[in-house]
Amino acid sequence: MRTVLRWGNRWWTSGTATPLEGGADVLAAHFAESPRPLKVRLIYQPGHLETALVSCPKANRATLAAVLGEEYPALVDPAKAWSHEPILPFKESFTTLLHFEQQPELFALVSELATHGLQVEAAWPLMTWLDALPTEWPGTGYTVAAVDLGCVFGYRRNAQGEQTVRIWTGDAATADFAKWVAALPATDVAEPVLMVGTSPELLNLLDAHHPVTARPGTDWLSLSEALRMEASIARAHPAQLLPPTPFVTPNRVAMAASVALFGLTAWWGGSYGLQLVEVERFRVAEETHAEERAKLVQAQAGERAEIEKLRAALGPERPKRLLAPLLRSLGNSIPRDAVLGSFDLTGDAWSARGFAAAGAFPPTLVTWAQALGAEIPVPASPNGAFVLKGTIRG
Repeated sequence: MRTVLRWGNRWWTSGTATPLEGGADVLAAHFAESPRPLKVRLIYQPGHLETALVSCPKANRATLAAVLGEEYPALVDPAKAWSHEPILPFKESFTTLLHFEQQPELFALVSELATHGLQVEAAWPLMTWLDALPTEWPGTGYTVAAVDLGCVFGYRRNAQGEQTVRIWTGDAATADFAKWVAALPATDVAEPVLMVGTSPELLNLLDAHHPVTARPGTDWLSLSEALRMEASIARAHPAQLLPPTPFVTPNRVAMAASVALFGLTAWWGGSYGLQLVEVERFRVAEETHAEERAKLVQAQAGERAEIEKLRAALGPERPKRLLAPLLRSLGNSIPRDAVLGSFDLTGDAWSARGFAAAGAFPPTLVTWAQALGAEIPVPASPNGAFVLKGTIRG
């Protein structure tokens, strides 16, 4: 599998000293001598992919879309790709980093690459890939950045778990990044800083602004070398930008193969037997996943039905905007020693069921219920299960 980076409107691969300008056809031409289908891991960071730090409930993707979709419309727009980093506790709440497109591009790009025999197995935001480069980060905090002339992408997680994402562009990008690194608090002076750069000359440019390379714990890695590293990311990682159902369907592959085969026949003067074998192998591989895709589609339909059920329960007399604040408040305020299992809404009345650790009831749950304006919870069973009941206000 090849790892390629789409940063801005340029391609970076482990075999190029300079970026490739252009679209899918340019990348396909670069890999013209590679067998097809060629599996690709795409690191995707166009200019319109944004990252935002948000407070959120500790919940699945469908719930995040329902809760945050009003503030971030890309989460409920099927044409735009989005994902999120693992949800982590922070102070008395939970947070995550959302990655989302401001304009649709990824899905069309994946389809176009498929017509050239490039099979995108996964698409990850630049931040997720950078974070996966070292096999292990210390618990004292760290900073990682991708550095190019005129564009720098930086991510920092301090010892307290607070996360920061910064993007610098323009003529002052490297100077501003160097200033940011130099300004790290003195207490974090041992905090490692990994810089992944497109050119070794950038080191001198950074040091001309601030002596960042002399800072203890600072390391430099070339981008081409980084793209050759395994940088393993679990398939279940929530930052995956492609939907669980393969975007390239057998029908699309068959149509793309017909177009590609016509071009290959003209190019090689009719010698296309090997290409037929490769196309057939690709088709069979896709069909073997049909049952798994059907199950995933069914599960997604169930999630959508549950969301629609919640929306419909509000009724025409109750604005839908009242549900999102309730869900957000419910998720953000849940105690750390309690787990929310389900949420039901009937008219204005809602109920939330879950489990609490031993000793959490009554003080923790009572405080939580009072903050939500809910009834004082009563344990449903000796195993810590509880039920919160309340009414939508507004």
